[in-house]
Amino acid sequence: FDFTERPVAIPDNDTDGVTLTLDVVEDGALGEVVLDLAITHTYRGDLEIELVHPGGERVMIKERGWDSSDDVVDFFSVTAFDGLDRKGTWTLHVRDLANLDTGEVVKAKLELR
Repeated sequence: FDFTERPVAIPDNDTDGVTLTLDVVEDGALGEVVLDLAITHTYRGDLEIELVHPGGERVMIKERGWDSSDDVVDFFSVTAFDGLDRKGTWTLHVRDLANLDTGEVVKAKLELR
């Protein structure tokens, strides 16, 4: 399941950031959820990334920190939604919480197991 089909700019130094949604129409209990994420950014320590289940449960994928490297390109395994229903609107929040450095969400995909 893809959150986006094209790159989406992340507003610089904006606590609202960018919100991407994904509607899943299949019923069924979740096991592992895998987030395949590719974000270009010139200072990934500025970024905060959060995944929200349709029922409102939230998991912080990445907190802001002192990481001066570029980009976030990784697979994130989430087990906090284990047993919950997969159906509904999933939300991904990406926030850039400092100024000067910028980036965009290039890829955000969910694999629901």
